[in-house]
Amino acid sequence: MRLLFDQNLSFKLCQIVADLFPESSHVRAHGLSEVADLLRRHAETIQSFEGDDGTVCLEIY
Repeated sequence: MRLLFDQNLSFKLCQIVADLFPESSHVRAHGLSEVADLLRRHAETIQSFEGDDGTVCLEIY
């Protein structure tokens, strides 16, 4: 499992939990432009996810 830490959490968390979640990253590493582009490209999927009561996780990349 990999985690994506948002800006409210320290980027140092990636290093601290690397033994448990080695592929984790911080939003800072992806850059605001890249994150915004992902949200725009997957806006329809994100909106449909909200109405799906059975889904507990949405991964976009």
